[in-house]
Amino acid sequence: MATIKIYGIKGMVERSLSIPCGGASLQVSFTGGSANPALSCSAKYKTDNAVYQAMIENSDYFRRGYIRLLGTITRNGGDGKASPKAVKTRVTPVSASRVAETAASAAPGASPKAARARVEVSDIEGEGKKYLVEKFGEKASDMRSLRQIVERAARHNVEFVLPGEKQE
Repeated sequence: MATIKIYGIKGMVERSLSIPCGGASLQVSFTGGSANPALSCSAKYKTDNAVYQAMIENSDYFRRGYIRLLGTITRNGGDGKASPKAVKTRVTPVSASRVAETAASAAPGASPKAARARVEVSDIEGEGKKYLVEKFGEKASDMRSLRQIVERAARHNVEFVLPGEKQE
């Protein structure tokens, strides 16, 4: 089972960092961010290399919150050599489980995903945020983190689904 982790730097469009570890360093390029007055998306770096993940997560950048874990993708596919169609993929935003636990504790006996509308978006921080602004009149400035976006979606009984996420 391979785990791909997605890291982000908030407010950056692109950023290249040298992460020191012992006598070596890891050069990481965060890309794909966007910034405009209405929406902001983090620059992202995605890796399935366990050594790189450990170096990033044990760095000062990560501990201080400059680099954040945006999500994980767990692939169940045996030796990892299966064709892309044969591999099952599960995408889980980092804070979604915390939101689900909070919702479950607020309404005992009710499933937090019971009557939620599933909306497929390519990027929660970009497209998901835009969806909440357009459909529910939420203020973009009130949703500055992934956690806040997921919480606002839960208030409106919406669950964002990323492409390739297993339907439950």
